[in-house]
Amino acid sequence: GYLSVVNNLLETKNLNSWKSTQVSLVPGLLQATSDFAAHAAEAAVDNETALKVVVKRNIAMSISVQSSSQPTDIKFPNISNPLYDRFTPWRPRSSISIPAAVIEQIHRRTQSAYIPVASLIFNNLDEIYPNVQARDTQALTGMDDLHLNSAIITTRIGTSTMETSEFEDDPITIQLDRNIYGYTQSANTPLCVFWNFSKRGENDVAGAWDSSGVTRVSNTSGYNHFTKCQSTHPASFAVLESPHYTEDRVSSFTHGLSNISYISCSISLVC
Repeated sequence: GYLSVVNNLLETKNLNSWKSTQVSLVPGLLQATSDFAAHAAEAAVDNETALKVVVKRNIAMSISVQSSSQPTDIKFPNISNPLYDRFTPWRPRSSISIPAAVIEQIHRRTQSAYIPVASLIFNNLDEIYPNVQARDTQALTGMDDLHLNSAIITTRIGTSTMETSEFEDDPITIQLDRNIYGYTQSANTPLCVFWNFSKRGENDVAGAWDSSGVTRVSNTSGYNHFTKCQSTHPASFAVLESPHYTEDRVSSFTHGLSNISYISCSISLVC
């Protein structure tokens, strides 16, 4: 299936095959996979499927159907669930939490009896994702040396889009595990961001990292190096941070597949 193709693309042995001339294809993989999950969640509403979890070595997907009459808080991934045992040895410590109040807000707006929710987390996608930043975002102005320093975690809720800011009173909470070695923490970083597909980035990349509607709540240090963010909208979230060193850490990672037909075929599976 499609998720198996994505899982294979993200295998560590395949990362070096990505070429910088095809960097614009990487966000396409994220968007196609996000759309796939959203469509699967919508289909689950028709089939009255309460919860489905698919776990691969490099990607996990959860789709659920929330009843507007009895919505519950959602945490993804919920690794206390035995289904997530297949994450071993990759057990992601990043997570996203959606309060039941968000489901209630969507119900009041749409009058839908059931709300589909889809969430994804990726392993290794951050190693090849572009560090393009939206220059018209005030929080990113003048910050040229920011690198991706967390996993990418995605959620889609009903028909809510990444461009809408509708959950200001009951924001989505995102906890992102960071690598502290080689990075400098400052007053402005780590910076909580989401990938805004409506922006046009450098080198014709479809989208850019944007901080609109996303705020950093806290950082932790010691053994667990987490950044907690809150967002007023669903999206694909990550953390940007400044490295200690001047060498371009990401130049070898911001690549696209040299075999364009392979990834084009995988994306077309959900078109």
